[in-house]
Amino acid sequence: MINPNKLKILNEMECEYMQALLRKKSATMLEEDNLTNVFNQAKTTIELLGAILIRGDVNNIRLFNKYSKVDRSNTIKLLIRGDNLYNAWREVTRIFKTIIELEEVMKPKSAIWRIL
Repeated sequence: MINPNKLKILNEMECEYMQALLRKKSATMLEEDNLTNVFNQAKTTIELLGAILIRGDVNNIRLFNKYSKVDRSNTIKLLIRGDNLYNAWREVTRIFKTIIELEEVMKPKSAIWRIL
């Protein structure tokens, strides 16, 4: 499970949608409360996915120090980072599934094993 503690994070589609809204300068998204909420959710999403995929503590400190100001530009950058982490998660999952499938095929006494 990707979010066992039920933290308030953005899913992949929400990351993409929020990016689009902010790039188009949506009036409701540019309100301070909404922007702060999305900014914080993007940071939580990055922390959670980063902890799963990479050594997130070091990378997140640098990232969050660089983009510490809550504004449209920084929020878009954090949402892009969250979206990229979701893409990486999907790729890692796909690779492991492929490895498992190959191991099943390559078991001794399987048809492919006898050919080799």
